[in-house]
Amino acid sequence: MDKLLLLPLIGCLLCTTTSFAQEAPDRPPGLPDARVSYPIQFKPHTSQATIERTIIRGEYACYTFIARKGQRLDTTLDDGPEQNVYLSVFEPGYKPARNEITGVYGLTGKSLPGLDDGTEEKEAHTILPTSGKYIMCLTTGRGAGGHFKTVIQIR
Repeated sequence: MDKLLLLPLIGCLLCTTTSFAQEAPDRPPGLPDARVSYPIQFKPHTSQATIERTIIRGEYACYTFIARKGQRLDTTLDDGPEQNVYLSVFEPGYKPARNEITGVYGLTGKSLPGLDDGTEEKEAHTILPTSGKYIMCLTTGRGAGGHFKTVIQIR
């Protein structure tokens, strides 16, 4: 159902219609979600990569890497003074899943201990439990967005 809102604007009336039948998600349309990922590019003869970028609220920045069972994953996250970027890493076998309320695609699957979706850990050191393609996702939890720099090393 549409309702008419009358808003005063510098001595005149501005008329606009707004639909209240459907709640809009708190996320601008068209942002990358967890269905979009990029392979981490390690330089030749190295096992470490640095990713630095800015994301806006609701955007996912997802990166994949292939590793073997028993390798060690070390990762650090610096998200500056805002402290609003969250890091999660999912084991091989993850799948995109649509949130029925927001319509945004996230991931389902088993995450690494301490790197669950939405945790505020800024670094992790863990032995990888299985071989295959892992995915690391970063997103914001509050504010307008955030800038981050993350270092990932596989040994």
